[in-house]
Amino acid sequence: MKRKMKWNRNTGLAVALIAVGALILLNRIGIDVFGWLIPLAMLGLGYYGIRHGRQTIGWIVLTIGLLALVGKLWGILAFLAPIALIWFGWTMLKRRKIYE
Repeated sequence: MKRKMKWNRNTGLAVALIAVGALILLNRIGIDVFGWLIPLAMLGLGYYGIRHGRQTIGWIVLTIGLLALVGKLWGILAFLAPIALIWFGWTMLKRRKIYE
């Protein structure tokens, strides 16, 4: 029979300390978790605010989080944008040859 762990103030503090320690350790070995965590948390909090009646502040926080996340994803977007342009141009050329 499994014993359930009782949650109290000390248990929550212990879990929070473990999570913060893990994030610091990941940052030390080169995985930038904090840089991604803040924009994602802002997106989540903005969505939560919108869904629970705080429309104005929710949209503001969501927009700031989205802009920060786009800034983080810019390297990937800068790689995918030329590929999309090449593909779009190629399909335009293929369509033109079919109808001539």
